[in-house]
Amino acid sequence: MDLRLQRNFSALTMYTPTSDIIKTIFGSILNAHLATIDPKIQKMADGLVEALIFLFNRVLKDTIHFSPSSKKFHYQFNFRELAKVCEGVCRSTPA
Repeated sequence: MDLRLQRNFSALTMYTPTSDIIKTIFGSILNAHLATIDPKIQKMADGLVEALIFLFNRVLKDTIHFSPSSKKFHYQFNFRELAKVCEGVCRSTPA
């Protein structure tokens, strides 16, 4: 990229969060939401967070299927996908 063009843009980066950070963020969110539903389901919050961490680490290591390529240049698996999974769980209702 030409430097004259590049000076008009800002580059933002984010490091890959550690397992403890993911546990803190999503554990707090899921525990708060599931506390309003049922005590039995509330106990599943930690297991859901562990499953999210396992999925996140597994996908990051599987560079063959989940990394950008010339055919799928727009796809990048990142932290946002985990947030979407958590958002889907938070849309659940007691019914």
